Amino acid sequence: MSAPRRRKPKTSTAAKDGSASPARNFTISTEEKIRALTIGPPAWSVRKKRIEDALEAFVDQLLDLRDELLASGMSEAEAHPRLLARARAFNVAPVQQLIDKHNRYYPMEANLPMDARGRFLAQGELWEPEPDLDATRLIALLDAALEPVSLAPRSRRSGPASRAPVSRGPDSRAPRSGRPRSRRS
Repeated sequence: MSAPRRRKPKTSTAAKDGSASPARNFTISTEEKIRALTIGPPAWSVRKKRIEDALEAFVDQLLDLRDELLASGMSEAEAHPRLLARARAFNVAPVQQLIDKHNRYYPMEANLPMDARGRFLAQGELWEPEPDLDATRLIALLDAALEPVSLAPRSRRSGPASRAPVSRGPDSRAPRSGRPRSRRS
């Protein structure tokens, strides 16, 4: 019996043109490319990256503390109050100012379209502002960082119920019965 035949990968129009660029569902005009080279990335993009980097730094510090506490023989239940106290001790004011600024200016800077009711749309979905930063959100981000990551592809059913939940703060997640081991082994 012969080995199963492999399908040829679909070639994009870019590959047919001899270009190394991947196929895209959008194009960038020459004017936009020149603008990006001379001006740099949009302000909202830089601000969002700074917010994400700061959140990651906070979560990394909480992960380090959690690992230390668990290594010392403390249980998850005993470590939680200390993690919450550390999260409350963080100086989140500068990051909160970035979040407030992002929520205020992002829709205009990114030129988001509006629906018929006057609500902003981002990638076809209703845009929701970045939630405020507090200790409970940091703990929720820590819990999300500890969840195992599945590499299996998600099914794509139509309708809003099929969308993966987006973390919008501590109240958007159901309480967990237990926390998995640290992501750092």
